[in-house]
Amino acid sequence: MQKWLLILVLFTLQKMSYSQNLFDFDKTTQYAQYLFKTKQYKLVIEELERAVYLSPDNDSIKSVLIKTYLIDEQYSEGYNRCKIFYPETSNLPNSISNTYLTLLIKLNKWEEARYLIASCNSLSDEMKKNYEISLAFHIYDVKYIENIYLKNDTLKYPSILSFDPLVKIVENEKLKRPGLAAGLSTIVPGLGKIYAKDYKDGIVSFVFVSLSAWQSYRGFEKRGTKSVYGYIYGGLTLAFYSGNIFGAYKSAKKYNRELKAEVSSRASKIVSENLK
Repeated sequence: MQKWLLILVLFTLQKMSYSQNLFDFDKTTQYAQYLFKTKQYKLVIEELERAVYLSPDNDSIKSVLIKTYLIDEQYSEGYNRCKIFYPETSNLPNSISNTYLTLLIKLNKWEEARYLIASCNSLSDEMKKNYEISLAFHIYDVKYIENIYLKNDTLKYPSILSFDPLVKIVENEKLKRPGLAAGLSTIVPGLGKIYAKDYKDGIVSFVFVSLSAWQSYRGFEKRGTKSVYGYIYGGLTLAFYSGNIFGAYKSAKKYNRELKAEVSSRASKIVSENLK
């Protein structure tokens, strides 16, 4: 009886050992590659986290893991893993430094991004200049952009000439002032929206406020203060007029948001192209 029990235990242990081999480093990374190709990124992260546990000094696996966090838009998680893997950013491998910088930009961690650009030894001087200029566009500080760009030696670092079109956009397309937009629409309905380049809504606002105000005037002109018609259109005029002021403020905000997003996206693409 004891002999058969011993055989059963040994057989079970052998089976468990074989099952565990399914989760060794090579099989884990192979399965992660398959999941990555099929865009099952959350499952990729699970497999790669296991691979990092099995091979904690493997920078290549860490690099793919952090990139997968970025692709899956888990920016905070990717950032936290970077902090754990590489508490000292000067030692970041080149394969990870670019992804880490992208995560910092996605999370609006501008000061950390500046520090990483300055301290990371794996980045070439030319790429540091590229990232420095790109960061200026993400922040959208016009004076900072002009100063950073003009101070760089384009003969020494020719790749930064790629930013020329964006420099011209920033110089020509100034951010709109929401308060000014609201003030302009207070004076002339729709003018603030036109200032924010929302031409269609600006014209519509002007027409609606003008027509309702005219109808209200006609009502009071015919029947004086007893005109229900005049009060109804007067209320509509006030509503349209107030909405036109608030709408102008929102239009300026929207214009700024979209302009910043476009410049930021194009700056990231330029850096990616210059990395190739």
